[in-house]
Amino acid sequence: MRMCSVFALCVIFVGGQTYGNDSMMFNVLLKHTTFAGNGEHGVIFGWALHPDVCPPKQEYKTKLVVEYTLKGKTESKTFQHGLNGMENAYGYFITTKSGETNKGFLHSFFAKNSPLRHGLFQCDISDIPVDAQITKATLILHLDCKDGFANADNSGEFTFFKMNRVWNKDYVDWANYDNGKKWSQSGGDYGAAIKKFHVQKDVKSLGYHKSNKPDVPFDFTDFVKLLQANRKSVSNGVTRVAAFQSTPIITSHVITVRSAGAHTVEILGMNGVSRHSLQGTGPHVWRLPDGLAPSMYLVRIKTQSGVSMHPLIKLKQ
Repeated sequence: MRMCSVFALCVIFVGGQTYGNDSMMFNVLLKHTTFAGNGEHGVIFGWALHPDVCPPKQEYKTKLVVEYTLKGKTESKTFQHGLNGMENAYGYFITTKSGETNKGFLHSFFAKNSPLRHGLFQCDISDIPVDAQITKATLILHLDCKDGFANADNSGEFTFFKMNRVWNKDYVDWANYDNGKKWSQSGGDYGAAIKKFHVQKDVKSLGYHKSNKPDVPFDFTDFVKLLQANRKSVSNGVTRVAAFQSTPIITSHVITVRSAGAHTVEILGMNGVSRHSLQGTGPHVWRLPDGLAPSMYLVRIKTQSGVSMHPLIKLKQ
């Protein structure tokens, strides 16, 4: 499945917000983005939205499986609420539906256009060592046994977005991310698109169904690699200027340097090898080089005030 399929370039910023330098949060939102009619056919993943029909089980909860190498050894960690006592891994959904409160939505992951519902999942994956090399990351969502995908829906598309704010499961709703604290936009503070999937092509045609093969895997390897790359830059003492709630200094096709004075912009491969170097003076807007191949990169910006690192993904058109 393609990431940010409608974009030639997708730039993702990640930051620690209230977490320490070695922390790493996987935090995404699912939205119904293409639909037939008024979008009444959504998708429900989770474990307890219909407990009378689908008795909740631990294995129904959303989980993230990350594989990595460290010192020549291959390791794997599964992040799921309740697994080995883990707490900070929550699936949820928020809604505009009148009279529908969020109580009882924990561990359910629901996205629909009409009425509007957004699925949320955040997970603390800081147990992955800072020096680990990510090789694979898979988000596994369990189709609700009562609804799942509508049988009539063969044209719908859903998109995962990078969440720009950590939320509190006890208070989150359509308007708020914490007790008395409002999102900057209703429905969640989300930013760049990460991945889009088509109901028929990417799910149904592969045999996934609520009554047969209900655990649907989504590849988030590139996204977790970027989280890890940004985390390493912090742990190695590199100063970041782009945090969750700051205005991005890199847009879809340009790199904007706002600092006065001399500066250097380097585009690096994930192995740290420089691919392009740009030098200028004063505030400047740089276009990404035309010859930059679709891949993952790091952008390193050096100014008189310091150095900042920014992960990006350039995709095939």
